[in-house]
Amino acid sequence: MPSNDSHLADAVEGASATAQASGAGTLDMGKLDKMFTADAGTQKSTPKGRAARRNQPGLSGEPTERTVNLPPSMQMGATLKLHTHLAINLFRGRRGDRHKNIRQIVGMSLFARQAGLIWTAAKNDDPYADQCLVEIEAAHKRTKALLDEREKSLSDLIVGLEDFDVSVQACAEPLEIPLNFHSPWAYRSVLLLLQYDRIVRLGLTAHHVGFIGDAEWNDVVTDSGRAMRNLFEEVNRWIFTNVTRDDIRKNTKVAKRAQGQYLEKKNNRLEIETDVMEGTKRASIAPRSLELEKYLANKRALEERAQRSQNTEQEPSENTHTN
Repeated sequence: MPSNDSHLADAVEGASATAQASGAGTLDMGKLDKMFTADAGTQKSTPKGRAARRNQPGLSGEPTERTVNLPPSMQMGATLKLHTHLAINLFRGRRGDRHKNIRQIVGMSLFARQAGLIWTAAKNDDPYADQCLVEIEAAHKRTKALLDEREKSLSDLIVGLEDFDVSVQACAEPLEIPLNFHSPWAYRSVLLLLQYDRIVRLGLTAHHVGFIGDAEWNDVVTDSGRAMRNLFEEVNRWIFTNVTRDDIRKNTKVAKRAQGQYLEKKNNRLEIETDVMEGTKRASIAPRSLELEKYLANKRALEERAQRSQNTEQEPSENTHTN
């Protein structure tokens, strides 16, 4: 039987999650302390002495005398510092306007918000969300490879020259941006944005001292920036439909509506791979999906049962053949 401490931790964790999901703000730990201490009016009286210790394994004192100090809610903070206008613009992005024929540019901020929604949908067993995370990972690898190549080539030009020390250009007061993302892929993409910022600074320095010309400088900005934008735009392939793998397997109304919405996307349409639909292929960093785990466990159990049944049927036939 689980201890009171485990019940208490579960209650605190559930209350914290509920408060965050509802936007209620910081959890009032004092109220929870009153709710889950032994003095709460809804708690039954507890036997004292040796009987109490039998009912409360691991407790050295009387339950009614114990006070539980609940830990504060866990928080994490991160800050991004950008030096160049090109990197700052990539973070902000640009709103589109059909009437003015202005195309939307997905920036880091919008990518992070959408990636958080996709992460939650994948946790709820949305196969389209899982497929989108797979595509995001592939785009991340392509972008990382290109940025690594660009950064190395520029660094080789500037660093290591004998008796000629060049300081890479930097902003005296870089822009500091606080970060609070829900998806790990947002934080991983921030690292790429920082790398892009360094590449721009290296390119500006190399261009200033004459190591590269205008054409090479334009290539640095164009190729690296395009790769970053292509990565950010991957989140636009996903649509919130509230569909699950079970809906698609049963071909429910929710599944039909979701499939219709994706069919309407003519450009950059997201299509589910068979392995992703079965749950055997996911991104290397993906949320835990209890529904998917349950489905895979049941599937393995059925396969093992069918294999045992097949082995049992083969044994009598082999014995008859031997006789």
